[in-house]
Amino acid sequence: MTAYRMYSRAQPGRFAISLVHGKTQQETYPLFAMQHYLAKSEPKLVSQFIYTRRGQSWMARHAREFDVVHGLQGFHSTVVPCLEAEKHGVPAVVKFALHGVELAEKPGIRGLLKATRRRALVAQLSGVIAISQDIVDELLGYGIPEERIARIPNGVDTTAFAPLADDAARAALRRELGWNDRPTIIFVGAISGRKRSHLLVEALGLLRREGIDCQLVLAGPEQDTAYSNAMRQRAKTLDIVDRVIWAGFSPHVSPIYRAGDLFALPSSSEGLPNAMLEAMASGLPAVGTRISGIVDLIAPGRTGELVEAEPASIASALRGFMTDLPRCRTTGAAAREFILKGYSVEAVLDAHERLFRAVMAGRPAAEAGMG
Repeated sequence: MTAYRMYSRAQPGRFAISLVHGKTQQETYPLFAMQHYLAKSEPKLVSQFIYTRRGQSWMARHAREFDVVHGLQGFHSTVVPCLEAEKHGVPAVVKFALHGVELAEKPGIRGLLKATRRRALVAQLSGVIAISQDIVDELLGYGIPEERIARIPNGVDTTAFAPLADDAARAALRRELGWNDRPTIIFVGAISGRKRSHLLVEALGLLRREGIDCQLVLAGPEQDTAYSNAMRQRAKTLDIVDRVIWAGFSPHVSPIYRAGDLFALPSSSEGLPNAMLEAMASGLPAVGTRISGIVDLIAPGRTGELVEAEPASIASALRGFMTDLPRCRTTGAAAREFILKGYSVEAVLDAHERLFRAVMAGRPAAEAGMG
């Protein structure tokens, strides 16, 4: 979806794009000149083996029909077909979006797909896209040549994600969404252990105990019922049930950001969180843990605050904003300006085109990076 949103902003005729995929229910989009289903792509090892072999075979037959191949993940099932394209003289670039995951050693049977072997394969690609500085450093540590790494982040549609004009409009939107009009913390993402949204519930409980009146909106699918139920029970114990809004999944989250005052993400692992990009583009300051991607986006004291993954640290950062809404506005404005300068979807799209043209001409991928 990140790639789709990016390419959708291109003027007609700028690219001719074909999608080769492994999703049985993939919708058909006019954006793509062609869509081809290879085989079901799912975590099972057998499925990954079949998908990889079919991808390699398909690429051997069709690579010369294209100028460049853009792989959207750094796993074996993408890297091998991309290298097949290279064998036929077509440059390939692969995006790495998960810090410490795609090239890390796997336990158990997945260890058969040796990460050390895949690292050697990745080093042969014409280009590698790293969406965060931590991923750049990780790739360098694995021996990927620096000249083949392009630092290009995810981009965000700064028109679709933009702030409201004033507090009156924000209050009206909250009423429309069925929320109370009080200082509001936004979380957008899967309700899961990796995202650690339970820490926000704990932090909200600490604020409530201090008499700070604010609310937390959790917008996202509940992937782990036991985890969600434990959060609900904890909210009840902390006497903040009426301060936690379970908004569920929505394909249109822009109004949720606009109705909030601050965005918080205490995740344990990210590449570069799209939700934080969207929130900051919407004029919200960001509070997040010190992990890959988040540290690229949050300049403490300017665009938000970095916190430790424990309730007291998070509550301290939230307190500084929830008791000073003008600070939310000024920090949120700085956050949006930061996104406009380096993370707009237009800037990211331009960087991808520079990358494609560089590798097609045999030049280093690194020259297309965004710093």
